[in-house]
Amino acid sequence: MKNDVLLLFALSLVISVYGQNPITFDRASIPNAPAFVLLDKTPTIIERPDSPKAFGIQLLQDFEDGVLDNIALEFTPFWYTKPKALNALKMRGIERIEQAPGVYYNKQNYFSGLRFTNISVAYSSGMDSIQNIAIGARATIFEYKHPEDVKRLIDANAYNERILKEKLLLFNEFMALPGKSELAATNKPQFEKELQAYIEAKNLSSAKQVYDALAIKPVFALDGAIAYNARYVNDRYQSAANNRFGIWLTAAYAQPLGRGNDMGNYLNFYGFFRYLNDEINTTTFNAVDVGVKAELEFDRLSFGYEYISRSGDLDSFRSSGSLVYKLTPNLYLSGAFGNNFGSANDLISLLGIRWGLNNKAQTLN
Repeated sequence: MKNDVLLLFALSLVISVYGQNPITFDRASIPNAPAFVLLDKTPTIIERPDSPKAFGIQLLQDFEDGVLDNIALEFTPFWYTKPKALNALKMRGIERIEQAPGVYYNKQNYFSGLRFTNISVAYSSGMDSIQNIAIGARATIFEYKHPEDVKRLIDANAYNERILKEKLLLFNEFMALPGKSELAATNKPQFEKELQAYIEAKNLSSAKQVYDALAIKPVFALDGAIAYNARYVNDRYQSAANNRFGIWLTAAYAQPLGRGNDMGNYLNFYGFFRYLNDEINTTTFNAVDVGVKAELEFDRLSFGYEYISRSGDLDSFRSSGSLVYKLTPNLYLSGAFGNNFGSANDLISLLGIRWGLNNKAQTLN
């Protein structure tokens, strides 16, 4: 009886304390809020962010505006309602299907990114006593992963699942050593300390492998976004008839700079198409934006150039360079300089801060 109680104690200890390392998906992105993109207020309009964080705050400082004149809040409902049984494979839309005993094939869900639909609201105060309140949403409609990247994630996840079994085997080895059973019964703190040291000496940590695999970009992705903005002039509520509506698609191709263990460097190419409906008093303008962008992305630093042509009732263009620096996984600093749409006040000189918050639900099984 005493040995049975001791065994139950030790098993619960190794499972709860020394079991699998929890994987917190903290490499989620902090995208530019569509509510800001609609207003052409962001350092970059053309972007294809990865799965967004649970909650984000974006501050933009135009050097002609005051402090906190441009602020956006965004959240991803999935991270507040996700199923409990979510591992790294399911999170990335990969399913292992058994064709025969011990024979599997890997199936990609090309539309799994839809679950990370991101919703944002923004406030922007401009010149001539104009205040903007906007709401927007963004989702990944389609994405395709390279087969080697799919295999890498599957292998990393499988290894992580084997860690607990390996640690239980090590526990049995440890208990077979002279005096360890007696130590567990007489001095539990010392027993825990020695067991931890014994397991850690085997260097079984698999978290980095899974984190690295989760961070790999899809080869191709198509994002969609929609946003609506109401303008209020001279602090008059009735002036909200001045509004703008936009819907757009962004296609992205990610070319890794070397396919290997470290996949943090990419050369990205983007295509962009947007329809705009702008109402000012009793006049309605319709326009179409078509743009391209090239971006060089490193682990923490990325910089790119985008050009967007606007045609229709509002003919113009945007040509600008942008830079993003990741201070921490939860804090981005971005800036841009160039020519914005329009013929007046068309200088882009923006400095932005994007701050993201994780949620407990971002822990994967």
